[in-house]
Amino acid sequence: MSEGGDSFDRWASSLVKAGDLSQRSADKYRTLWQAWRGWLVLRELDWRRVTGGQVEEFLCGAAPGQGGRRPAIHLSRMSSYTRQRYWRLLRGVYATAVQDGTLASSPVLEVPQAKRPSISSRDRQSQVLEPSLFSALHDAQVIKSIIP
Repeated sequence: MSEGGDSFDRWASSLVKAGDLSQRSADKYRTLWQAWRGWLVLRELDWRRVTGGQVEEFLCGAAPGQGGRRPAIHLSRMSSYTRQRYWRLLRGVYATAVQDGTLASSPVLEVPQAKRPSISSRDRQSQVLEPSLFSALHDAQVIKSIIP
């Protein structure tokens, strides 16, 4: 399949089978793969001939399909979490394409280590309020005492 769908399917199904990805998440990654492919089509690029520089350009730009579920915080660049999801997707699908002989090498590996998306351990900490704190914030007096 010229669009890379076979490599995507093999990557996603192997993760689902291993229990590392739910089918629901695999479906979301399929949407991301289609967005990546759309970005390439707009630039008349073949997914099999992409360079590390083009992967880097994509990851540093705006998320494709802006205005979907919710508006982007920054219209000119994708969020760190979105960039991380695309990185996981591209790294996995291109590695699968190399493993099955579709490609000789992965363009993702050409991206310098310093330019590869990552999320700091601080940002990975839970962002959910403790139930007691959440309940306390329902009281207007508590909020008034916290915020002058």
